[in-house]
Amino acid sequence: MWFPIIIDEKCDGCGGQFKCIQFCPHGVFEERNGKAWVANPLNCVEGCSACVPVCPRDAIKFPTLQTVRASGASKPKNKGLLWKVKCKGCGKTFWTNMENVEYCYDCRRNRT
Repeated sequence: MWFPIIIDEKCDGCGGQFKCIQFCPHGVFEERNGKAWVANPLNCVEGCSACVPVCPRDAIKFPTLQTVRASGASKPKNKGLLWKVKCKGCGKTFWTNMENVEYCYDCRRNRT
């Protein structure tokens, strides 16, 4: 199965902002005791790791796709695609699984 793993020692909840929780449109993460927690692992889209660069503490890890596929797990239903987008704020290229996103995570955060 494909889902993220939170390294407990690294996660600090982004100072209460929980960037991974805000970022993931599939509700994979929840807050528990001041840290992010993988509450709904089956909601994760196979092959998606777009939340990894969102984490400032490098606390989100994934298995390799080869490991997952070698385990013989059945492929989950398609829940969406990733789109490569150039940020209209800073010009940085980023990947997202949300439609109609024009700004990277940092620029969206700074606009609010």
